Parts: sequence; C-alpha cells; structure tokens
Amino acid sequence: MIIDLHLNEKTVVIVGAGNEALKRIKLLEPEGCKIIVIGEKPNSEIIKLSQKKKITLKKTKITSMLFLKKHKPFLVIASTTDSLLNQKIVQTAKKMKILSYASDSPDSSDISYLSLIDIKKTIKVGISTGGGSPIMAKKIKSKTEKCLQKNISDQDIELIKIQKFARSES
Repeated sequence: MIIDLHLNEKTVVIVGAGNEALKRIKLLEPEGCKIIVIGEKPNSEIIKLSQKKKITLKKTKITSMLFLKKHKPFLVIASTTDSLLNQKIVQTAKKMKILSYASDSPDSSDISYLSLIDIKKTIKVGISTGGGSPIMAKKIKSKTEKCLQKNISDQDIELIKIQKFARSES
C-alpha cells in the first residue's frame, strides 16, 4: 500500500550525518516537519542546514536508545554506517510504536521511500519497487515524468486548486 504521510509539525529524527542522511533531509525539508539530526561527524552541508536553522543538529555519538524517549519522534531514520546500530534503532522504535526506516535495510523498515514526481507542487506521483531496485524506480520515474508533464495541463492544476478551495469553504 502506498500512502502519503503528512509530516507537518511532526518530529523526525535522523541518526547519522553523512551523505545518506543528507538525502533524507532533502526529501523531508519540504514536508514542514521538525528535523533533528544526530551524528558524530556531520558533513558540511548538514552543518550549513543547521546554521540556517532548517534542522537541529546534535553532534554526538549514539550510545543508547534514550534519544527516542527524549525526542519522541513520529519517525526515526537510521542512516549510519553501522548496520547493527541501524537495526537496534529500528527494533527499539518499533517497540515504542515509532515509525522507523533503516537506509541499509528497507525490508526491516516500516516505510519505503518512493521515487517522487512533483507536478507544480499540486500533484505527486510515486514510483516504488518496494525497495527492490531504487535505480530502476529512478529510471521509471524519469520516463513517467516526461509523459505526465506533457499530458497534465495548467487547467488540470487550476481545477485541483479550485476543488481544494471549495472543500475548505464547505
């Protein structure tokens, strides 16, 4: 089942501060959630995002799972280079009824990332291989995006916006 999580105002904790964490941050930024990144050696882009107050950065090494109790996230993303730590985070989060995702183990995760097509910030289309082949999902996304952009008109977008407005006024 594919769903669109509404993360606005929710807390998301990302454990790890390398390139994989940065990819997740970039996907989460437009969602309006509070992003807390916990990592010992953050890369320079993550440091810049912290300085711009787009994320909260905790420069520390994870030695226990107490951070889950402290921050009470809606979602935790384990993106460290330590597979055992990632699995421990996922297992602990599941026991606490927190959604979890391990970058190196989609099968043990509660969610999968889709390859998203965003058309004029109004229509989102997700392509998923269920974690089986992110490279193929990206390739299929590219083909599909071209087709959708040709066939979805500005009038379609305006009709969606009108219907959304009408629904909010009811």
